[in-house]
Amino acid sequence: MQEKRQMAEEKFRRIHFEHRRVMEKKLEFTGVFHSQHRVLMYLSDHAGCSQKEMADAHHISTAAIAIHLKKLEKAGLVERVVDSADNRCNVITLTPKGRAVVEQSRRVFALVDDFMFRDFSGDELDAFILCLDKMLANLALAESQEDLPRSAGAAST
Repeated sequence: MQEKRQMAEEKFRRIHFEHRRVMEKKLEFTGVFHSQHRVLMYLSDHAGCSQKEMADAHHISTAAIAIHLKKLEKAGLVERVVDSADNRCNVITLTPKGRAVVEQSRRVFALVDDFMFRDFSGDELDAFILCLDKMLANLALAESQEDLPRSAGAAST
């Protein structure tokens, strides 16, 4: 059983790596990096959000989001606009160029994902979804467990 689990872990990590590698290669023409795509996609779904809202959604600091936004602003993909409800705050929006990159990227995402799942039967997809749901539930449980170490260097007791 342990050998099968190790094989499953290895394949899971490889799929994650290969999916990202293929996406990055196919999206290279946009000039936008992986983490910047995540920011653009979030903005397309949450127009007019604040820098803090973006940081919270991505589980990173506002300083890290600021770095992404600065690069995306320089590329003409996003803009900061003074919030009409609170002049002390800015809201972040996509520019027309940013919306075009999002549209192109969504088409590439769909094509690559369609290709990845080609030749899967409905039953295979159902079984796969059940496995993924079980993994997600197990990860949620692991996160809530107090007896699991919080860092790789934590001593076990």
